Amino acid sequence: MNIDQLRAFLTVADEMSISGAADRMGTTQPVISRTIKRLEAELHAPLFDRLPRGVVLTPYGNVLYAEAQSMLASHRRTVEAIDALKGIGRTRVRIGAGATWLEERLPGILSSFSSAHPHVRIDAEFVPRFEVIEALLLGRIDIGLAQFGVELFPSDDIEYEELLRDRLVILGRRGHPLTDALATTEDFRSLVWAITPSASGEERLRGLCKRFGVDDPNIHVRCHSTASLLGIVRDTDFVTLAPEFMARTRGNGDFDVLTDEFRITLSKGILTPRRGTLSLGARLFRAHLRDAFRVSEEQQEQGRRAKDVAGKTSQH
Repeated sequence: MNIDQLRAFLTVADEMSISGAADRMGTTQPVISRTIKRLEAELHAPLFDRLPRGVVLTPYGNVLYAEAQSMLASHRRTVEAIDALKGIGRTRVRIGAGATWLEERLPGILSSFSSAHPHVRIDAEFVPRFEVIEALLLGRIDIGLAQFGVELFPSDDIEYEELLRDRLVILGRRGHPLTDALATTEDFRSLVWAITPSASGEERLRGLCKRFGVDDPNIHVRCHSTASLLGIVRDTDFVTLAPEFMARTRGNGDFDVLTDEFRITLSKGILTPRRGTLSLGARLFRAHLRDAFRVSEEQQEQGRRAKDVAGKTSQH
């Protein structure tokens, strides 16, 4: 079993077709067929069921699929680490992050990281929160960035390091008619929502609605971009659920938290696989991320203290 065989196997599995895999890999169908047959002979197990059109993985193939992803990821990290020690090539970090991470925190962090480590290539892609774990275990990404409710982490195969806690709040435009007045079932029923189209987001919204005795919230806009949602909320009487930090940093005073009574605590952090070794680029990025959050928290604390001092001075 070698790397080329595993790549061919994974391509056939992804394409669900030997001819499709051949086209994707720039070779011929007989070459791919022979590669798969050799792999099956070595493992003494059929990896694919042949269908009239295409192929599907057998139970043996499903086992190999997960292991092959892990082996190729380990191979890539090993090559990168050796190249880095030789002083040649460019190391790489692949980041999977949710929409709020990509829009809220990562732009500044990626900029500062690139300045500090210009030799590291960065691939940052949108990965929904509940797909981050799978992407890590399959070797598609090196580091996952996600936010979770403060709860037991859902996988023993993943290491989770919390960076900060934030709060999800009901947000409206500055001067919204229900600012500090959202108190009754009728008030809550009158809200028109703009939210991100995720199962967890809608579940949280419906949970809040039930506290007010409202079963069916009026969702008018669904959009993956939290920044776009904030733009809609700023210019209308629509409301949304958004991280309080994003509202503070991007809002410039344009938003009001409609009520302090209902907030959802969120944990934001780094996810990495417990098995295997992180590439040099991933280790550098993780360290940079930790430092960036530490500095950010210190700056926020200084800001809070300065605000408290200013408030006490004005009272005197």
